[in-house]
Amino acid sequence: MDPYMSLSQQERGRRLIEAAEQGAAEQVRELLAAGADVGARQECGGGYTVLHWAAESGHVAAASCLVSAGAEVDARDSVYQWTPLHLAARSGHAGVVRLLVGASADLNARDRWGQTPLHLAAQLGRAEAAAELLLAGADGGARDERWRTPLDVAREWGKQQLVDMLRQR
Repeated sequence: MDPYMSLSQQERGRRLIEAAEQGAAEQVRELLAAGADVGARQECGGGYTVLHWAAESGHVAAASCLVSAGAEVDARDSVYQWTPLHLAARSGHAGVVRLLVGASADLNARDRWGQTPLHLAAQLGRAEAAAELLLAGADGGARDERWRTPLDVAREWGKQQLVDMLRQR
């Protein structure tokens, strides 16, 4: 008998979030097979979905399981309106960025400040993630609510490698 079947749906969701955050892909698979909700959200802490947690933590295998199981790649958190791609770019996880781009995530999704995943990668100096976004066709000229492009943000935050990369676009 499956050890997860006796758990409540809420507990399966909680464990799925935990497994995704830790990158325990096999446990993610088992929990999904036991009926855990691929769209489970952790309401405290901003309403991240399971895929948000896997993306922020950089776990490609866990994120891949979730995407294959039908996780919403453009789900928004309830505080900043970040998508999993925003979190992967912000955290510098190029492998997860590549996976999400391949799953048709919105490259130019806007958060509550009008920033795209490329803006966040530029602000934090995440060159590999930014390169993946640019390669996939992210809009380097997108402007946030303060009318700044990713290049402007990279300059403002002193991220020279990103300034050089974005200048070549």
